[in-house]
Amino acid sequence: MSLSRLLPRPLRRKYQSWKEKNESKLKEYGLMWYAFKRSPISVAGLIIVVFMMVFALFSPQVLSGTEQLMNFLSVHKMIKETPEFNAFDYSMDLLQPPSWRHWFGTDEFGRDMFARCMLGLQISLAYAVTVITLGVPLGIILGLVAGYYGGKVDELISRVTDIFFAFPSLILAMALAASLGAGMESAIIAMIVVWWPGYVRLIRGQVLSVRENLYVEAARAAGMSDFKIIIKHIAPNVLTPVIIYLTMDMAGVVLMGAGLSFIGLGAQPPTPELGRLVYDGLNFLPQKWWYSLIPGFILFIWALGFNLLGDGLRDVLDPRYRRRLEFKMKEKKKKKKVERRGEEQNV
Repeated sequence: MSLSRLLPRPLRRKYQSWKEKNESKLKEYGLMWYAFKRSPISVAGLIIVVFMMVFALFSPQVLSGTEQLMNFLSVHKMIKETPEFNAFDYSMDLLQPPSWRHWFGTDEFGRDMFARCMLGLQISLAYAVTVITLGVPLGIILGLVAGYYGGKVDELISRVTDIFFAFPSLILAMALAASLGAGMESAIIAMIVVWWPGYVRLIRGQVLSVRENLYVEAARAAGMSDFKIIIKHIAPNVLTPVIIYLTMDMAGVVLMGAGLSFIGLGAQPPTPELGRLVYDGLNFLPQKWWYSLIPGFILFIWALGFNLLGDGLRDVLDPRYRRRLEFKMKEKKKKKKVERRGEEQNV
């Protein structure tokens, strides 16, 4: 039974009219979902990303009241409040290997590594969301303006962008973070400054090809303002590669943030950032392998998940791939019909 039949009659009519108006869009969304499900890599990437996101967002609630978090918070508070704190006088759980009590082992102060890694995952997510939220819109706006207007505006924005591209992104981020002073805020500002130029170049190239289309010329002839043309006709047609690029960059931002923390320019002790945890564990390798290896493996899984998801979205959002998929689906339906007719004739 269709779900629309469960609705009251007035709502059912509105639903039917809405469905008729948006039939082509709904068909495209259905093809996207079908294409996504057919790709095991995409599904694996989505599962990894959702799993890591849930742990990052709800780690305090998941760990609330557990022995792991109580151990972490008590020792963490002692370290912050007592400069002369000696872990040997407080805990016997120093640098313990993974066990049922401490799933990821403990550090040199007896703090539970599972709690530290989960809270570090939350910090890494904050890195990624902040940089993407503030850096990407700036790049998109400048790319739209440069590509649409061209001329001196395009020249000015492109030359400024080229200045940033003249330096390797990690080196430039290191220089900015060092000049602003080591800390999470400095690392985030440095990554925002480094990240927006890539989106300017990406969007500008897309706009240069879209702005010459007939529907844009028709909008201009109808007297539509430049702002409305950009918002209604150009932006929706150039944002598909941005979604793919953005998904990949979620991994890149986390890895760059971890790299800055690793060299001492990002999160400072005792903040449990994953890159910092990898660095702190180097002094105890190879005997205490879990200290560096587990945070590094979490970073690897994070990057792998977003890269697999981005790779899958690239196929899903490609209209040519969807057309091929639609053609194959029609061919399968035709074959099934022929087989059914053959079976009916035999009966």
